[in-house]
Amino acid sequence: MTELKIVFTDGFGLEKLNSLDGVKEDDFKYADCAPNDLKRKERIVSAYLKRKYVGEWKTRAKGKPYSEKVFFNVSHSDGAVVIALSDREVGVDIER
Repeated sequence: MTELKIVFTDGFGLEKLNSLDGVKEDDFKYADCAPNDLKRKERIVSAYLKRKYVGEWKTRAKGKPYSEKVFFNVSHSDGAVVIALSDREVGVDIER
């Protein structure tokens, strides 16, 4: 079974996102490297969704995150963030 969760970031200010439960300091450091506030918000929401639905994850050599308990994939673009969760390999892409 595959499940999708979609969040639109336009209703969130960065100060509200900074208080999301489960997001770690490293997630915020990664978000701070983004080129603008929209991308920062997408990165924080992406981390939040992964922490909420996946828990802990690792990163493969090429940077793709993975979990040993659930298959997942995340995509973000233009203020929308989507996470796909599945019991088998899964991919998701979102574009404007």
